[in-house]
Amino acid sequence: LALIVATLPLVFALTNTVETIVVTAEGSTRWIGCGFLLTAALLGFSHRRSDAGLLEAPRPWQALVIGLAQFVAILPGISRSGSTMAAAMALGLGRLPAARFSFLLSIPAILGASLKETIDLARHDAPLDIEFTSFVLGFAASFAVGTLTLRALMRLLVRVGLLPFVPYLIVLGTVVVALS
Repeated sequence: LALIVATLPLVFALTNTVETIVVTAEGSTRWIGCGFLLTAALLGFSHRRSDAGLLEAPRPWQALVIGLAQFVAILPGISRSGSTMAAAMALGLGRLPAARFSFLLSIPAILGASLKETIDLARHDAPLDIEFTSFVLGFAASFAVGTLTLRALMRLLVRVGLLPFVPYLIVLGTVVVALS
């Protein structure tokens, strides 16, 4: 239920107004730098020292707030996983449950975005010839690397949380804004 509720805000991402805003922001280096800085602020705000006594799963209203964080992250420079984990931890979830929920929440988001892109390509008469063997090998390699990376990230999140990403994002965001 929480995954369904958290996915609902993405339905609004299909509107022309939201799509126009995203396309405009994608063309702005300054906006992207500001997105990095916003992500740093979210991660810094949500940092917790201990997971003792924290929730293991979001309640429906919390899932909606996490889904809204995911919706905001369609803007460039704002990390989808970072914003959803930060929102989940700020709402009282522990690090590991927040990370698990965030990564499970990515599945419908990625599938929906892939479906939308495929439909858009088909509407514009883009060639959709895909060599099946290459597709399967690419998918398998991506899945294997993604799974290993996700396991390493989960271990890192449990040990140190999201705080180590904050200085990196502050420096990156500041440099991008300064150079834009």
